[in-house]
Amino acid sequence: VYRMVKHIILDTDIGGDPDDAFALLLGLNSPEIQIDLIVTSDEHLGHRAEFAKEILQQLGINIPVVRGSDLGNDKLCVVDDLVQSPKFIKQAEQNYLSRIKDVVQKNSKTYYVCISPQTNLARFLEHFPELTKKLEVLIMGGAINYRQEGVAEHNIRYDVKSAISVLNSNVKKRYVLHDITFKPAIKIDAQHEIYKRIKNSKSLVRELILGNLKNFFTKLYPHCFMHDPLTLSYLIKPKFLKFEKKHITMNSDGIMRFSKNGKLLNISTYADYKGFMNFLNSRLPF
Repeated sequence: VYRMVKHIILDTDIGGDPDDAFALLLGLNSPEIQIDLIVTSDEHLGHRAEFAKEILQQLGINIPVVRGSDLGNDKLCVVDDLVQSPKFIKQAEQNYLSRIKDVVQKNSKTYYVCISPQTNLARFLEHFPELTKKLEVLIMGGAINYRQEGVAEHNIRYDVKSAISVLNSNVKKRYVLHDITFKPAIKIDAQHEIYKRIKNSKSLVRELILGNLKNFFTKLYPHCFMHDPLTLSYLIKPKFLKFEKKHITMNSDGIMRFSKNGKLLNISTYADYKGFMNFLNSRLPF
């Protein structure tokens, strides 16, 4: 059965937690989807965009990468030593918004995959409300029971205002919650078979991915979870995730709560971790 390829905009804070890089590799090796544009979020002097460009260059793939919002963080980008120092240009916000707009206008439907803080997405929906109907949004972010009590999930926490704006918007959206993705079954550390395979690989992109992993393990955490690839996998093989409609609110603390007065949202309630990890394994270029 021939199915139309899904057109994707990937909004990513690549260059921090390596799961963003794994999501990109999964997307590039999946003929079911086509990434039309990569937009970076939570930028750090353009290093994230540069890292995405380097990965594409090593693989000989040509996809436009545009630098998105900078939230002023300087602790979470760990790839500065892996990329050429980008020429710092203070980009007008209009630049990335118009690039997103071009893609959305061109396709009959675009899937906007937000695996980062939702700044770019919120601004786009605000600037171009007339294009909302042409979008379907898939968000990695939010939690009902976050691992730290009383704290908002990472992607929400770094821009709560934008997350609330997106949640209350009328764009069609699904949330892959941290409750589902923060699981040992999708954790990678230096002992994991995937890590060892990358280490022994002759792939051109090996140095960049290994460098991202090593820097993250050294500077931030000794492991990473495949939050973002699991999220993206829904658009490639929907069977790995299940969603249910629930009424959800989010206050200025960025914490999601069940509430009968809340917005009716599609949130993830189940994931097939084993099936997903086998699938990810089969699609990585190592």
